[in-house]
Amino acid sequence: MGLRDWFGRLSAAPPIRRFDEDRRLHARDEAALSYDVGQLVSGGRGWIAQADAARMFSPNADLRYAFGEQDEEGRGRLDAFATRHGLRLDLMPDGRVYFTRLS
Repeated sequence: MGLRDWFGRLSAAPPIRRFDEDRRLHARDEAALSYDVGQLVSGGRGWIAQADAARMFSPNADLRYAFGEQDEEGRGRLDAFATRHGLRLDLMPDGRVYFTRLS
């Protein structure tokens, strides 16, 4: 066994994440979410539950109204977060908020 074989066995390559896989992001608080969206590759996409997004960004306690027409503050805060981190934001009817890295 040569030196190259020995070191090749010690250094396992990290698991390859498929480009089209969506990953659930940590939504404990805005700092944890900021860290996770910062780890997305260009074009990578992650998501959080809309309930978590509402808890972090919206003043509306009722999830039915979070980010709706009457929640300009919550939508503004969520949009500002996405812009600050270079993300496209998608609120989906399945109850998820998707973030896609633009660059």
